[in-house]
Amino acid sequence: MFKNRQGRPSDKAEPTMAEEATTAVEPENNEKNGGQAEGQVSFAEELEIRLDEIGKLNEKFLRKCAEVENFKKRLQKEKNDAIIYANSAIVRDILNVTDNLERALDHCKDGDSGSLKGGVELTLKNMYETLAKYGVTEIKAEGEKFDPNLHEAVSHEEKEGVETNTVTTVFQKGFMLKDKLLRPALVIVAK
Repeated sequence: MFKNRQGRPSDKAEPTMAEEATTAVEPENNEKNGGQAEGQVSFAEELEIRLDEIGKLNEKFLRKCAEVENFKKRLQKEKNDAIIYANSAIVRDILNVTDNLERALDHCKDGDSGSLKGGVELTLKNMYETLAKYGVTEIKAEGEKFDPNLHEAVSHEEKEGVETNTVTTVFQKGFMLKDKLLRPALVIVAK
């Protein structure tokens, strides 16, 4: 037995909050709309809409995760490249020194200063070995087909018995640092 608002006992139970909420939501013309109020969506339709939204958000999340992973990989590659190629300016300067040592050897005569020539040859050999240890390699040019990516033509010459666009003379050696061109070879190319 319940008491009504005036404090008198009543046989009728007061409606609970849940019952009040459902009666407030139920439209009066429920039968006209096929059991649903105008503007309302069934539970199954609402569930389908929400699941579709969740799927789209999940796909968007996965794409963003993939973008982050690709960004991390790109940064790591750029970092590795920066480390590898950081000393390329220094190596170019060292290559100028090796050029001068080779010129000195070219001007040495066999009878003049044999020990000096031997010392320069040994120094040059050591420099090339050290450069090779750090990934610097010489570009083979003489007798090769001219490649504008590796060679820089300073002039052309006609030479019998040599194919067109073949390197005939190397003025200055070219070098690669790993897979990057450090300095192109300065060459003369056959017409």
